[in-house]
Amino acid sequence: MHTKAICCSVVVLVLAPLITFGLSPNQHVDPFIGTDDMGHTYPGASAPFGLVQLSPQTELVPYSFGDGYNPETYRYCSGYQYADTTIVGFAHTHFNGTGHSDLGDLLVIPTVGELQLEPGTEEDPGSGYRSRFSHERETAEPGAYEVTLDDYGIKAELTATERVGVHRYTFPASDAAHLILDLTANIYDYPGKTVWSSVRMESDTLLTGSRLTSGWAPSRTLFFAIEFSKPVESYGLRNQEEQIYRGFWRRFDQDRDFPERVGRQIKCHFDWQTTDNEQIVVKVAVSSVSTAGAVANLKAEVPGWDFDAVQTKARESWRQQLSRFKIEADPSVMTSFYTALYRTHLGPVVHSDVNGQYRGLDGNTHQADEFDNYTIFSLWDTFRAQHPLLTILHPERTTHMIRSMLAHQQQSVHGVLPVWSHHGNENWCMIGYHAVPVIADAYLKGVPGIDAEKALDAMVASANFDRFDGIGDYRKLGWVPADLETSSASKTLEYAYDDWTIARMAEAMGRSEITAEFDRRAASWRNLFDEGSGFLRARNGDGSFPESFDPMSTHGQGYIEGNAWNYSLFVPHDISGFVELIGGDDKLVAWLDGLFVMEVDDESIAGSEDVTRAGMIGNYVHGNEPSHHVPYMYSFAGQPWKTQARVRQIMREMYRPVPDGLCGNDDVGQMSAWYIFSALGFYPVAPGSNQYVLGSPTVTRAELDLGEGRTLVVITENQAPENVYVSEVSLNGQPLERSYITHDEVVRGGELRFVMSNEPNRSWAIAAGARPYSMTPSGAALR
Repeated sequence: MHTKAICCSVVVLVLAPLITFGLSPNQHVDPFIGTDDMGHTYPGASAPFGLVQLSPQTELVPYSFGDGYNPETYRYCSGYQYADTTIVGFAHTHFNGTGHSDLGDLLVIPTVGELQLEPGTEEDPGSGYRSRFSHERETAEPGAYEVTLDDYGIKAELTATERVGVHRYTFPASDAAHLILDLTANIYDYPGKTVWSSVRMESDTLLTGSRLTSGWAPSRTLFFAIEFSKPVESYGLRNQEEQIYRGFWRRFDQDRDFPERVGRQIKCHFDWQTTDNEQIVVKVAVSSVSTAGAVANLKAEVPGWDFDAVQTKARESWRQQLSRFKIEADPSVMTSFYTALYRTHLGPVVHSDVNGQYRGLDGNTHQADEFDNYTIFSLWDTFRAQHPLLTILHPERTTHMIRSMLAHQQQSVHGVLPVWSHHGNENWCMIGYHAVPVIADAYLKGVPGIDAEKALDAMVASANFDRFDGIGDYRKLGWVPADLETSSASKTLEYAYDDWTIARMAEAMGRSEITAEFDRRAASWRNLFDEGSGFLRARNGDGSFPESFDPMSTHGQGYIEGNAWNYSLFVPHDISGFVELIGGDDKLVAWLDGLFVMEVDDESIAGSEDVTRAGMIGNYVHGNEPSHHVPYMYSFAGQPWKTQARVRQIMREMYRPVPDGLCGNDDVGQMSAWYIFSALGFYPVAPGSNQYVLGSPTVTRAELDLGEGRTLVVITENQAPENVYVSEVSLNGQPLERSYITHDEVVRGGELRFVMSNEPNRSWAIAAGARPYSMTPSGAALR
């Protein structure tokens, strides 16, 4: 795939999923493009945080053929695989980097010649509407995508606004040019997923419709409006399902030029005669509310037909977002950095229409007053680094996201905050109540516009939702019982951290009773400690530990997507307490040292799709989120130089500037946010503490525009691949003798300077008072 430069203050090379920004005019980076098996990213066009994410689908692999799970569908969570040789079409909604999936709405593809309404196969593309393509004739840029459909000789160009996807197709001369709209196509499809569709040909240039699907989101309705720059000459709105009852509309020939159709298997074609190089522009607007809302979104965001102007505006919006960082670094580091920064701006996404209306969790239409409603909250992943990053970069959007979460809680029949929500639905994926740390972290960092009393009440209600994942037993016993709940150890550990963030917010608000209750609950992780094995283990309701125990296995041991070696370390709010419990600093260091080098057999990780060799260093799993804080734990044991070495190793090995360079699912920006923080030299181990643990930056210089005239400048002296250790740190010219910085120090701006070396400084930031925050004071952990 080729790359292009965008005219802005810096030269931009664009790689999907690798996107490079910040180069000076005399620099060059070799282009790479694609999505890997694990990253689950996509190369298409979108606006920052846009609801429309318009991207090619290279295959339609069903979740099930009607009986059981088809594991091949996992590779197509984003719809695109770089190794594929055909494109099935261009869909308008996607997830960035998830490990389960949905969406893939409104698949369209232009064709010429014989009309085909089936997708066909990669082995025999001529059996359907798909087309061969080559990466040599495929280009991706922020807000733009282009490819030649080789079987048809059609050039396809895509761009997008927040709620509208815009296509420009350059056709050859043909008496039979078509645009296919397949409303049966889905990501993670199965028989019956498309519950109902409706379409109306309002005029010879406007189609409206809706689609109801039941998948990861159990009841998701998307309305749309499609406008054509050239009047349609003929069309067909077909329903391919077998109908028992056909009603009295059977008097019409509904398959040919009949302007309305409803059903479960709707496919449409729109036909023209075209001259050589004739261009047809297609605008597709979406809404969660109504077709009228979709039409209004279309008129507001793309009122005309100037494709180039829309694309230029999309590029400019990306330039504004990504040029807030000005980076000097090795070209491969710059590629990885700006690629990661790009992906952190793909979610959550705006959900409300231009008039503020959106479909809520209760299925009703709501008005978002004084905020934009957002959706796609992958909170088990994103509470760790993605949301803390957005709190720094986009405090105003963070306010809107939190108001969206609170609206969700008010609309919930259960009265709880989102667990994992998208498109007006709660899908209940993963564990924990991790909207809680997102809200607490933002409030404690001073994000404005948060109704603290309302938010705290919602957080407590979510933490006390007894019917969810063993919370009732957790509140009674102090742990989730293994004989009643799966993943019970992971649930207990994550509840304890979430509870600690509730305590911190309540403390800041002067709510002493809530503070005391949730401080007690925050210590619940201790109840899992098994002195016999030395691990934090699943525990039965009677207090006993299950007899069968394999600390290496990711299956059936009480941990979700992890094992005892790595999940026992999920105590981000009380690492010093964990150090105390296992016997002191040396014991933690030995645990971590062993984790990064121990051998893991295939059987131990066979129980999880999300734990693979590609994301592992020894038994440390960077390809999945529960361990993302782990390399920074050395600093809590007084050996920050080992944090420095491991963080650099992870950035070098797990984020490679090649098409398959991501080590795991990007998970709506979390994997990328880890890289952004770590490349800058600090990371939020425990959101809610208002601290960032220092690591080992890979940039030579970074400037972050914080707004209001504030700039954070990170400078490294002696930056080199072999100089992974930090010999000294200063903040605004003053020596920094601690292994963390505070949020206030970051957002005030100033200069954070690292002096790098190829030898560790074993005396820097080792004292108890120099270590990062823990619920248990770090001095109590020293032995």
